[in-house]
Amino acid sequence: MENVEVRFRCVRDGNVGDRFRCVRDEDVEDKFRCVRDEDVEDRFRCSLISTPSPASTQSKSKLVAGRKKKSVSLVTLSGNPDLSSMSYTTASNLMIIKFRTDASVEKKGFRASWKTEPVRCGGELFAQPNAQVLTSATYPQPYPGGLECLYVLTAPPGKILTLEIVDIDLEPDKDFIHIRDGASPSDPLLAKMTGGVEDNPKFILSTTNRVYIYFHSSFGDSRRGFAIRFRAGCEIEVVALAGNLSSPAYGFDSFKVAGDDYVQVYDGVSPDSGVPLHPGSGFNGLSKPSITLTSSSGNLLVLFSSNPVNTAKGWKASFSADCPQISVGKGAIASSRERTFGAKLKYTCPIGQEFSTGIAEMEIECMQKWAMEYYTYS
Repeated sequence: MENVEVRFRCVRDGNVGDRFRCVRDEDVEDKFRCVRDEDVEDRFRCSLISTPSPASTQSKSKLVAGRKKKSVSLVTLSGNPDLSSMSYTTASNLMIIKFRTDASVEKKGFRASWKTEPVRCGGELFAQPNAQVLTSATYPQPYPGGLECLYVLTAPPGKILTLEIVDIDLEPDKDFIHIRDGASPSDPLLAKMTGGVEDNPKFILSTTNRVYIYFHSSFGDSRRGFAIRFRAGCEIEVVALAGNLSSPAYGFDSFKVAGDDYVQVYDGVSPDSGVPLHPGSGFNGLSKPSITLTSSSGNLLVLFSSNPVNTAKGWKASFSADCPQISVGKGAIASSRERTFGAKLKYTCPIGQEFSTGIAEMEIECMQKWAMEYYTYS
């Protein structure tokens, strides 16, 4: 059994100005990495482009990205696969190729070419009413390690920005995104995001016409990255069974708006065809919502209007679809048939009987789904 390990590293090409090239590292030590020159703004990494061999092989070639102790396998190739459109890119500046063969069959082997690629990220983007999408480098392929990317999103004067987190997959805590309400790193922090979609907010709204985004990646576990849809204005559409809505930058669960700012709620999809669920001009600092608002159409339209004179903390509201109908068996007595958010029901069995679980009474509450507590008669 023969094992051949080939390593590559980036070196400065002194004959071609501020360029780097990938060369084979004859040493076996993991001591080499691409060092950025003081006059060079770009970061570099190795990229392998596979070239199909006319003959097959019964050996195995394994392409690994990263250092030996923390490397990630990109692909394992054997036989005679179609490689005409395949290329593989590392997330760091080091690539390892392991070639393994046995003594039973001899074939022609393989051939591959490689090159360095600059990693560019960051910049200033201009938001329009129509949505645009910002993605991490190489998304949805694993993003490069060791990145520090700065983005500034700018909307027209008088407009705010709406950010929708379409997708996010980062190494928890080590790789992260900071989003700030302004154009500098000293502006208020709107969100710090890491991990997956379920760990982060779906929508982020600014209070100014500029947003500062900082993305940091370590040299550890590179993942899919992120995709953020952004637009000028604060119109969002939510399709969900449950969740939260809030005014821009707020960190009817909490409600504090100025007396001349209003929140309007309609049962429907537009103010013209929908039924208003708010009193007068809408909820404001003088008329806060005190009851649960229920939509019979399955749609709720929320309009928030504010002027530039007075400001307040804002508002945050929870929403939920009705909980599903419960089937508890014949003979059970329900205290109510209500299934709206926050409804509490109690089911009891006739005297001398109990549910199949061994309880005689249960109390449930609709909290986006049924939450249940069990009681037994003493």
